[in-house]
Amino acid sequence: MVSHEGCVPWIERAIELVRLPAGEITLRGDSDFTLTAELDRWDSQGIKFLFGMDAHQKVVQLAEALPERAWKPLERLARYEIATEPRRKPFGSRRRLCVLRVT
Repeated sequence: MVSHEGCVPWIERAIELVRLPAGEITLRGDSDFTLTAELDRWDSQGIKFLFGMDAHQKVVQLAEALPERAWKPLERLARYEIATEPRRKPFGSRRRLCVLRVT
């Protein structure tokens, strides 16, 4: 099963749940979710999109051909500092299984 398989009904349900309270909706995902027919339909409803895409040569060419006013750099949030002490990783069950298999 691929990650986007069967996602449309779930996205539709989420859109309907938040449409009135949120006012503006932005869908985020990776390139697997670029379902063109669905995106065209959602775009006609005023829904916005943020999708990460693999930098294939064709995609890079299309991006570089855009006028400079058509895009802006992504501003990432600053990394947060841990306010408490970092947690230790628990002794993994995988390691226990390996030990049990060896003995």
